[in-house]
Amino acid sequence: MIGAQLLLEGALVLLLAAMLFHAIRLERALGVLKRDRAVLEGLVTSFNESTQQAEAGVDRLRAATEGAGRQIARQIDIGQRLRDD
Repeated sequence: MIGAQLLLEGALVLLLAAMLFHAIRLERALGVLKRDRAVLEGLVTSFNESTQQAEAGVDRLRAATEGAGRQIARQIDIGQRLRDD
């Protein structure tokens, strides 16, 4: 009777030790995930800012090319009128 009780208590101690070991490993893994998540959020924020800057640059470039296109069209029109005269 006492032997069986000691055996059962020993098994419980081993199970608790195994559970403690795995809990510590899980806690460390969760800490790494939290740290990596913060890094990923920073990267996403930086990517969003870069995307917005690129979109603004494309808009400025589009406006500049439209202005240049209008100026070229005026020069062509002036050149054609001079040629006709």
